Amino acid sequence: ILSTGMSGMVGTRVCNLLDESFEFTDMSLDRGVNIMDEQQVEQWMKESSAEVVLHMAAKTNVDQCEDDKILGEEGEAWLVNVVGTKNIVAKAKELGKRVIYISTDFVFDGVEKEYGEDDAPNPVNWYGVTKYEGENAVAEAGGRYAILRIAYPYAHFAGGKMDFVERVKQVLAE
Repeated sequence: ILSTGMSGMVGTRVCNLLDESFEFTDMSLDRGVNIMDEQQVEQWMKESSAEVVLHMAAKTNVDQCEDDKILGEEGEAWLVNVVGTKNIVAKAKELGKRVIYISTDFVFDGVEKEYGEDDAPNPVNWYGVTKYEGENAVAEAGGRYAILRIAYPYAHFAGGKMDFVERVKQVLAE
């Protein structure tokens, strides 16, 4: 499995749980790959025999993404979450690779108690907007794909990132 975001909170846990069953190739910034660079994405994908691309890379800090909103399509949140995703799915389609895209429940506004996969997204913050646009990029590319929306990931060891549990602890302490 060719994977982006392997050093993130979700990627670290996925690898920890599945590395005995699957072989992962880390296509991330830690390995010098910038998914916003079409040539780098193309090179890595062409060199990989993996049939699946697990795309977990994203700018996920909601507050920082909101700060990026003023920059619009020039901001890091848009560039990583939308442009990077477009690069991944375009090359995956061309090479016949399936994409599994990790998205978020932030594509919804939170008005309903529960959401199903057929409910219409209505993001209320920039992070949600960029992830929803990433979902659209995946679907519009026309290749084989799956989109998984997850909510508030947490980890025993988050690699220095503040997960949901640590955030709650911080807010309570403050």
